[in-house]
Amino acid sequence: MAATTIFPSLSHLADSLPSDLSTPLLSFTPFSLPASNQRVLTSPHEPETVIPLALKPAASTDAAPPTLEQSIDSIKFLAQAGELDRKLARHGALLFRDLPINNAKDFSDFAHAFGYKPHEIIGIVVDRPLLAPNVAPANEAAPGTIIGSHNESPQVPHGEEGMTR
Repeated sequence: MAATTIFPSLSHLADSLPSDLSTPLLSFTPFSLPASNQRVLTSPHEPETVIPLALKPAASTDAAPPTLEQSIDSIKFLAQAGELDRKLARHGALLFRDLPINNAKDFSDFAHAFGYKPHEIIGIVVDRPLLAPNVAPANEAAPGTIIGSHNESPQVPHGEEGMTR
């Protein structure tokens, strides 16, 4: 994958930059994941199309790490400008790394910045406590517990009609 910057300066979007930004927006650069976690798509996809597209903040000249506020403002802006939808349409999934997300609330705030309607779990048979808005643990097992393959179908918004045993 070429070492380019995604959303490098946002200069093509300068006219739509909010005037009330308190922090500069982040630029993101792609990075490669191990081959078992990232696939390069071939024709008919555009060259260098990977799934997922792994992104991290581009190194800045001031060497200050990005703040959560910068991360959220950047994602909100890119979402409103349609840039994230364009990347999702091409790559199918986006993976962000090296952001200052330290707890469930930070993750919730970052995830809500995309502007999508949160997933609703219907019919779950266990009580999973909310750690932050739309963030709950995957299970209540002790750390290190191996959980084998299983079907998540009890969490879909339809009944068993039409299912065969």
